[in-house]
Amino acid sequence: MLSTSHSLEWVKPRLVCYNIISGNMRTRTTCKFSPFPLMTPTKDSRQNLYHLSNLQTTGKIHHLGLTNTDLPHLRLLKSSGFTIATNQVSISLLDRRVEKGGMGQWCFENGIGLLGYGTLLGGFISEKWVGKPQPGEKELENWSLKKYKRFIDATGE
Repeated sequence: MLSTSHSLEWVKPRLVCYNIISGNMRTRTTCKFSPFPLMTPTKDSRQNLYHLSNLQTTGKIHHLGLTNTDLPHLRLLKSSGFTIATNQVSISLLDRRVEKGGMGQWCFENGIGLLGYGTLLGGFISEKWVGKPQPGEKELENWSLKKYKRFIDATGE
């Protein structure tokens, strides 16, 4: 996969998309990216997706993958003719939105794989935290842990 330092969220021109892909391909042993990740769709990233799908057609990218794309946007992209291989979303014992909102079933029916992240809530349901006192702000070392802690607090679990 393309490194996160090359996020295409900001990319608009087709040439910029092509140059990023080509530059990264020179440093790899493979000729294709598979899957190629794209962040949550915005106006700019829909342009990017168009350019990336053209690169997919020419064989530079094997699969396109999305991140944190909700079901209405997935349906829109699919109905617009984009071939999406995967959608990376938060899935855990507490975060069941994919299941409850119908995304899991829809993706299954439409051949789009789901890649789950956050399954252990940043480690909060691992031996490091289970059975331990509630962590304070100092123990929450990064933004991700703070996010999962807020999610746990909001669900009341």
